[in-house]
Amino acid sequence: MYSDIIRKTKRNGENSSDKDLTPITYNDLLDLRNNFQKVNAVYCTSGGGTAIRLTSSVSAGSWLLTSLSAQLGCSVTGFNFPGYKKDIIVNLNNVVIWKFKLYILLSPSNGANAGFQGQVNADLQLQTLIANLPPAFAGQGDPMKLRIAQWSYLLSLGGFQLIPSLQAYVTMNLPLLALKFA
Repeated sequence: MYSDIIRKTKRNGENSSDKDLTPITYNDLLDLRNNFQKVNAVYCTSGGGTAIRLTSSVSAGSWLLTSLSAQLGCSVTGFNFPGYKKDIIVNLNNVVIWKFKLYILLSPSNGANAGFQGQVNADLQLQTLIANLPPAFAGQGDPMKLRIAQWSYLLSLGGFQLIPSLQAYVTMNLPLLALKFA
């Protein structure tokens, strides 16, 4: 099974957080879809909650769109809406060949921490969400707590089984999680 959208890339640096990536070839996601007919959700760990376009910045979400549209010649809808949950429809030769939910998870990159901390500092609702996390996560910094809250919510929507304390957290905070991570 594929875990990466890009099969081969040109990278200027050696660091995994190198932003200067040039995709050379993409994995064939339609091959994935053909071999696993029940794939109905795709998760990306970057792309943010904004609309994703072919001209978007370097992110897994924009690479996914490029892979499906530019590389495979599909007509794709759903990327151009804001939010962390997107309904994607892939057409090939005017025939719908794939519908899936795209979930954009907050980036695990340490480079994103300052931005996440700024979001938490400016938003009382996000502060409430991270304060409500189970005690086992109390030692984590705010950016990691924000990731735990968002990932738990979006993974639960995709049918993933969470540990009991996080499942209880998602259930208890569902309205606020849905509001902040729609």
